[in-house]
Amino acid sequence: MANSSTPSYTVTRRIYPEPWQADIINRKMDLGNRMYNNAVRHYKSVVEELRQDLWFIRNLEAWKACGEDDPGKEDFSNEVSACISAYGLDEYDIHAYMARGKNISNPKGLGINIIQKLGTALSHSVRKAVFSGTEIHFRRHGSTDTLEEKAARSGIIYKPEKDMVSFSGMRLRLKPVRKKDAYLARAMQGQIKYCRIVREPFGAGYRYFLQIIMKGKAPDKVSMGAGSAGLDPGVSTMAVVGDSGAGFFTPAEGVEKYERAVRDAATVYERRRRLANPQNYNPDGTVKKDTKTFKKHWRRTKGATRALMELKSAYRKKASYIKNCHGYLSNRIVESCSVLIKEPMDYSALAKRARKLERQDKTSEIRQKDGSVREVRKYKNKKRFGSSIGRRSPAAFVKQLEDKLHRYGGLVYDVDIASFRASQYDHIEDTYKKPLLSDRFKLVGGHIVQRDLYSGFLLWNAADLVHSDRKKCLETFPLFLEMQEKVLFDMMVSGDLTGNFGLKDMLAVNAVQAA
Repeated sequence: MANSSTPSYTVTRRIYPEPWQADIINRKMDLGNRMYNNAVRHYKSVVEELRQDLWFIRNLEAWKACGEDDPGKEDFSNEVSACISAYGLDEYDIHAYMARGKNISNPKGLGINIIQKLGTALSHSVRKAVFSGTEIHFRRHGSTDTLEEKAARSGIIYKPEKDMVSFSGMRLRLKPVRKKDAYLARAMQGQIKYCRIVREPFGAGYRYFLQIIMKGKAPDKVSMGAGSAGLDPGVSTMAVVGDSGAGFFTPAEGVEKYERAVRDAATVYERRRRLANPQNYNPDGTVKKDTKTFKKHWRRTKGATRALMELKSAYRKKASYIKNCHGYLSNRIVESCSVLIKEPMDYSALAKRARKLERQDKTSEIRQKDGSVREVRKYKNKKRFGSSIGRRSPAAFVKQLEDKLHRYGGLVYDVDIASFRASQYDHIEDTYKKPLLSDRFKLVGGHIVQRDLYSGFLLWNAADLVHSDRKKCLETFPLFLEMQEKVLFDMMVSGDLTGNFGLKDMLAVNAVQAA
């Protein structure tokens, strides 16, 4: 069944279950976890058989080799789809398999719609494994934290007249809507599509929430601004230049304290797990290979279980803080413009380690034990930006910003990054020069400009999605310098938190020029 394309939004309400009701919800989620893993165990072998099918291999390779406009690509695609259907790997086939397992093992355990939602999640993993060669992964014990329905009047039913939710024969009490919460009151007036129950770790236990998916658009929280702006997205920073001014922002500013809490909780959990399972570790501290895949070899004490919940809670706090920071920052940008021009960024590629091991171009001096100095070319670091991306979640911020602009009627354009080359262009000399990644500023017409802000300036003055409008750049460059001065003053007050602005270097060069 095709996914619904109608717009929708989510309303979250706190559930106050009795202890016996919480136990039932937990058992239902554990049952869903086991049923999902049973299906994974079956489909792992089916996917492996499909991968060895010579006709499937031939058509899949031919399909991947075809271009977008190749007339024969559709024929190869149809043959691949036929092979997938022949092995019973379509979404409906997975639904039917999991429904048979439900009827045999536990007919009254979970509703058929909830089982089908689990089957849909598994079908996505199966298709990814078929087309990209990845593996289908089991879910860890206790990692299924959501039960989702497909319709408003089945399984998980919200009853607005009593303001409660009905699930598995239970009546679950909800936190009342506060009189001052006008937004939630407006949001609850929409038409219900379906509901889901979610549990989240808080301290050493769980809290439960009802998520009501409403049909239509969510009530407005902010008012969209006017004019256009250019966004230069980075790994740890976002530079915006537009009609309403310029800004240099750090997504999820202050997330470091939550990262420290995650590290501390992880240390406590690992220590308690090691104390309870010394037989599973080698003398050098590494895990023995024969214990990685067998859960029965691991002993989990009450202290280790409590520490694991604390670790999950720390991760939840970090994710919630990042989401709130992204929402606040995206609202500020939406209120300043209605048209956003940005460079596309492939953050998943930036997070991966380099495959090739290469040496640096520059030489380094190495002092030997005998006192002599030898020049060598060190190896380049294979690490990329995985830690920074995990800390700031820039892709989530850009996605949230795009969604909000579209929701309020704004426009978002991606330039052709290969031809636009915002970081290399100089509108005064009308030339392109590739800078080093460590260069945080450059000289343009005798003026010092911050590299990311200047890229945002060029995007703001884009003539099309291929080049900047040089005439418009020349006209608005004095205004940009004034904007940059304000941003520079703000950075001097707040400090260069990530070091990506290059505040110290810019102040030093300014001092030299002033002298």
